[in-house]
Amino acid sequence: MTKHEAPAGRLWRWVAALVALVAFAGCDAGDAVLPVPATSDDRVIGGHAPPALSEAMETAIQDEYRARETYAKVLSDLGDMTPFLNVVAAEGQHVDAVGALFTTRRLDVPLSEWDETNVPTYESRRLACVAGAEGEAATVAMYDALLLEHLADDVRTVFENVRLAALEHHLPAFEECAADARRWSPAWRLRFRTSTERGRRTRRCWRIWVI
Repeated sequence: MTKHEAPAGRLWRWVAALVALVAFAGCDAGDAVLPVPATSDDRVIGGHAPPALSEAMETAIQDEYRARETYAKVLSDLGDMTPFLNVVAAEGQHVDAVGALFTTRRLDVPLSEWDETNVPTYESRRLACVAGAEGEAATVAMYDALLLEHLADDVRTVFENVRLAALEHHLPAFEECAADARRWSPAWRLRFRTSTERGRRTRRCWRIWVI
């Protein structure tokens, strides 16, 4: 009996090894459920992203499209002038930055809902600058709201950078433009000339009285 037990034990071990080998070979890469590394940015590669994230990116890129097309229309209607020349170029860069967030996720970059036919028009540089300041303030408020959401790390970085550009560069430029345009508007120039003439008459009368 002892002589026959060892071969039987070896046989069972060979059978167990063969079953394990067949089971392993049957699990190919397509069937195996591999652990997905946890990431802080929830990035999904493969043509989709969480709905809330997609909606946030869509909101951002359409706002950048709106700004770019609005400022381009101002330049087309009123001619090349600052700060629109600089800002429209920056808005193009913002569109590219937000668009890259879609490309990274293998998503189609949304088409613009804005063009020269549905953006506002302005009769003067002052009115355009006032509207520009209001638009940039609205953009900052929009990003403030979006940044309260759970965002992917790369999305948050782009949103923060674009918000900062609107707050620290575009908004002050349009506010200064609106103030300058208001200061040299026809009505202001009339008041300036009137007050200047009054001052000259007063000074002439004072010199006559002193003499």
